[in-house]
Order: sequence, then structure tokens, then C-alpha cells
Amino acid sequence: MAKKQEAYYFQAKSGIDVLKAALADAHSEAYQKGYSVVEIARTSGSKTCRYIHAALVKSAMIPRAKTGCLPKGLVPNGMAPYLSTRGLTFAKWVAGRGLKPETVLQDVIAGHGPGLEAIRIDFPGLYKKLTGADACLPPVPDLPPLEAIGKKIIITWDDGHDCYRCTVEGHDFAGYGNKPADALSLGLWLYRGYETIQRLSHLPDIRLERVGW
Repeated sequence: MAKKQEAYYFQAKSGIDVLKAALADAHSEAYQKGYSVVEIARTSGSKTCRYIHAALVKSAMIPRAKTGCLPKGLVPNGMAPYLSTRGLTFAKWVAGRGLKPETVLQDVIAGHGPGLEAIRIDFPGLYKKLTGADACLPPVPDLPPLEAIGKKIIITWDDGHDCYRCTVEGHDFAGYGNKPADALSLGLWLYRGYETIQRLSHLPDIRLERVGW
């Protein structure tokens, strides 16, 4: 079996495709509750928003960002590094926020409005630099990355599947692989995925709090 075929075989056996579909649903549900792409990433313990943004575009929850160069000076001063850290372009960020690029700059200049409020929540450090005011902490703080710390990880040889099997204490899923390290990698991927779904499922619905931005 070719290496790529083998990798896909064990991913399928471990239920990675099922997990990816469940994660996409969890991202969509969190977005529908009123949370931004950045807030969803924070809850997931992920610095980058690339995967989450792509999943929400694929599920048609947010529109695809416009391509091409934006007019010079449209992005608020100092915003580029914050976007880069999160793996977003300005076009992707405003698309996910349901804003127009021009609106954000206008609101920053005016000192109020939905564009500035979105910056306050997603990029509190930038908000303070732009306004001099404390962002008063966003409603969803950054959570630490999900690792199986303190969990019992068991790797055994599975006679029925003729490969190694990795399980994490307290969970029913299992990662499979021809090598212990491969089984461990998939097992931990599954752990992080299902724990992320649990984190997102516990987010309260805040849509009413954000009506009228």
C-alpha cells in the first residue's frame, strides 16, 4: 500500500472524516450563536483561524472574501500584524464579521460603530492602541491549546485490526496506525477535536447582545 493510501486508510479507520464533519457543525453552531471566527479559535485553543474560516465558508455560513488588492490606506493602522497572527487577511476578517471594509475604517475614525466594536472583541490590544481605552476583556478569552495532559494514553496492538491502537482515558474513540507514533498522532488529533466540540457546545447564545451593531 502506498504511503498516502496507507495514511488515508488509517485516518478513515480512526474516524477522522466523521470528526471533521462534527467540527464543521460545531463551528457553524458557534457562529450562529453570535461568535466571531476569532472567538471560535480562542475557545478552541487555536491561534490561527485558517481552518475555521475555511470551514465556515465551505458551509456557506460566511461569504467568500473578495480577491484582489484593497485600496491603499483602507486597513486601519497597526491592524496587519494582528490579522497575520490569526492567519486572516483583512478581506477575510470583514467577510466573517459581515462588515464592509470601508465601514471599519470609518468607525475607527469616528471612534464608535460596529467596525470598532468588532476590533474591540477580536483584537483588544489593537483597540487600546487605536482608542487609548481598555477593551475590558473580550467575552471569550484565549484558552490554552488542547493537549492530553494528565490523561492516561494507552497504545496497544490490536489483533482484530492488525495494527496499533491508541485510546485516551475517558473517551471511546481510537487512533490506528502501523506504528505506535502514527496511532498516537491520530489518537491525540481525535482527542483535541472532540474536546474542542465540547468547549464550543458550552458557549452561551449571545446573538441578542450583539443586535444593532
